[in-house]
Amino acid sequence: MSGADRQHDRDKPSYITAVNRDRDGYQVPLALAEAGSLQALVTDVYASDRVARWVPSLAHRRVAGVPAEMSRSSVAAMLAQVVGIQWLQQPEATLDVVHRILGRNARAEARRSRTDLLLYAQCAYEAFTDPLLEGRRRVLFAFHPHRRLIEQILRDDMAAFPEIAWTWRETETTAAYAQREDAELQLADMVLCASRFTQRSLQLAGLPEEHIRVVPYGSPEIAVQPAQTRGGVCRFLFVGQGVQRKGLHHLLTVWRRLALPNASLTVVCYRLDPALRPLMDSTVTLINGASRAALNALFAASHVFVMPSLAEGFGLVFPEAMAAGCYVIATENTGVPDLASPDALASVVRAGDLKQLAAAMASACVRHQTNGLPHEEIAAFATAASWSLFRQRLRDALAI
Repeated sequence: MSGADRQHDRDKPSYITAVNRDRDGYQVPLALAEAGSLQALVTDVYASDRVARWVPSLAHRRVAGVPAEMSRSSVAAMLAQVVGIQWLQQPEATLDVVHRILGRNARAEARRSRTDLLLYAQCAYEAFTDPLLEGRRRVLFAFHPHRRLIEQILRDDMAAFPEIAWTWRETETTAAYAQREDAELQLADMVLCASRFTQRSLQLAGLPEEHIRVVPYGSPEIAVQPAQTRGGVCRFLFVGQGVQRKGLHHLLTVWRRLALPNASLTVVCYRLDPALRPLMDSTVTLINGASRAALNALFAASHVFVMPSLAEGFGLVFPEAMAAGCYVIATENTGVPDLASPDALASVVRAGDLKQLAAAMASACVRHQTNGLPHEEIAAFATAASWSLFRQRLRDALAI
């Protein structure tokens, strides 16, 4: 029996997976590899040990447990992103091209083997529609909520907050994206996603509930040691893109209204929508991006992490903040409800509800300045909800 035949033994199914860049830290292919069920990882760039040593900027493009020989990198996909995103500043059109390249590569890899398919959204169309791959199990990982629900939420929010009506248009997707999104969902035998909010968006788009499995993401397995103090200045922190979808305009509006005594707000943005700048006053410290080490230090020194997102597939920054001991304030349109943390460790408010957001922030500040927030307990909870738990839940969903 050949190696491919052995791997295709139905007692231990084997999968090809495809994803652009290092999304989710390669936890999906790692989950498969740990079970001996990874046939190949199709991606743009995956670094070998030697490449990681010689090119430190690519050291994050790998994960222990997925050897480089199991990866199938694409020079074309890498160069397309360098030219189209970095040079031409056309990310949407460029990603459409990249997804087609990776989709074709996944199809070709599947044709060479007898394995099933576990492909990230936008990278699955070519393999899912290939008549030569009929009979293969088609599993889709939908890491982003369906565009229709996002578009509706952002339109409603823009009507409620006309002062940001000239914001960057996040509601627009390319025709190619929309066509691939709907076709992949309809062709998938199973759809995995990381939050019940994403699940709800998929059901509203017409996907049957029984086709969807929710597998919540995990937190960093090596937590940053909490360095928070009790009492004194209550340090609030926001980390994310400064755009409408992240709810930054809600946070800044509430911050000005509350005028919390003995409190500070630091906003770390890698880009900031010009429409939000008028809301950023002198009481807010703005940091235009931060290194991983600097970000870890900010998490560890902050007391409350707050990001009132309007729509998140999950929000990996939430468990990162909790791993550092931060009390988290998030909305129901994120993956925080799926973490199932005790109420004392996090607050979940309705998306777009400024009164609930203000109450949660004021309550956290009072708790900090009286008995203190339970930073050590928060970090311990995050450690238990690790990436290893995510990988096991994913294998359970696949029955491997």
